[in-house]
Amino acid sequence: MTAAELKILEVVLMIIIALTPMMLRRIRIPFPRPLGTALVMFCFCALMLGDVADFYGRFKWWDTLLHGLSGILLGIAAYTILDSIWVKISPDKSIRPSQIFTITWIICFVLAVESLWEMMEYVTDGLLGLNSQQFLESGGTFDETVPLQGREALRDTMEDMLLNLAGAGLTAIAIMLLQFPSFRRKSCQQSQQLPHHLTHSLQDHIHQEQDR
Repeated sequence: MTAAELKILEVVLMIIIALTPMMLRRIRIPFPRPLGTALVMFCFCALMLGDVADFYGRFKWWDTLLHGLSGILLGIAAYTILDSIWVKISPDKSIRPSQIFTITWIICFVLAVESLWEMMEYVTDGLLGLNSQQFLESGGTFDETVPLQGREALRDTMEDMLLNLAGAGLTAIAIMLLQFPSFRRKSCQQSQQLPHHLTHSLQDHIHQEQDR
C-alpha cells in the first residue's frame, strides 16, 4: 500500500472510532461521555495530526506528548471499567476494591494496552513498511531513511512505555486522592507531620552545637 492509501485508511478508521462511543451507548453499554470525547480527540491527534498531517515527522515532541496523555486517559478508562464492574458486584457500594488493588489494576491495565499497541506497531511496520516505532533516523510514519542501530533503535519503544507508566502512576495517585478519603487523610497527616519532624531535628542539632 502507498502512503496515500494508508492515509485514506486512517481517515476511515478515525470515522469508525468517532462513532464508536455513540454506538456503544445505543446498545446500552455504559461509556462515559467525557471519556469517549477525550479518547476520540486523542485518536484524532494521533491519526489525523500525527500520521496524516505528519506531526510525528515535523515535531519530535508530538509522540512524547501523546504517549504521556495516553497513560492518563488509559488510567481513567481502567478505573471506569473497574468501577462499573464493582457496581454490579456490590450495588450499594458496601464492598469496594482496596487501594492497592485499584493502583495495581490501573498500572497493569495501562501497561497491557501499551504492550499490545507496541506489538501492533511492530507488526504493521514489518507488513506495511512503516516507521511507527521510529526505528529510522527520521521520525515520520511514512518515511524511508537509514535504520537506527543498537540502543537507539529501541529508544522510542521504551520511552513510550515509560511515559505510559508515568501517566498511569499520576492517574492512580489522583484517583486515590479523589475517591479514597482514608488515603487523602493519610497523605495530609504525613505532609503535616513532616515539617514538625524537620523542626525537631533542627532544634536538636542546635542544642547539640550549643552543648559543644
